[in-house]
Amino acid sequence: FCLPANIYKKKWFINNRVNILTVGKFESRKNHLLLIKALSRLKIRRNFKLTIVGECTSEKHFSYLTKVKKAAKKSQLNIETLTNISPNSVKELYKKHDFFVLASVNEPASISNLEAMANGLPVITTDTNKTSCYTKDGINGFIVKSNSIRNLSNKIKFFINNKSELKKFGSKSLSIV
Repeated sequence: FCLPANIYKKKWFINNRVNILTVGKFESRKNHLLLIKALSRLKIRRNFKLTIVGECTSEKHFSYLTKVKKAAKKSQLNIETLTNISPNSVKELYKKHDFFVLASVNEPASISNLEAMANGLPVITTDTNKTSCYTKDGINGFIVKSNSIRNLSNKIKFFINNKSELKKFGSKSLSIV
């Protein structure tokens, strides 16, 4: 895949917090529930916001979205879910967030992690995402073991606790793209 870099004046840490974005259909393999569990392990609950963006066009999607919203509410974390928004709106969301997480398993070819990189975001993705090869572990993001709450939580915690590293990793994402 090839995407052009989206060069703009990046605003970091809007509302004085780390803003995390994930984009993917509301399907169980996208692992939104695992992402919420990983975030729930963090003790620094007020320092971040998670925005979950996804397609919800079928009964199966709606059923899974209901589970995600229930888990988000139960977690008492700052989590927003957005469904069926336009590509231009998604592009604007990349600009307003500080890093991207794709916790999915057996991902055939995700474009969203590349979109995040093209917008200067560090990326956390899984080892079963076939486009994880664009993520240089420890350089512009992290590749975590699929379904590992602990591994995912640790990498998210690293980014939340190291804001200056987020900017460096984001710059590397643009270079790679």
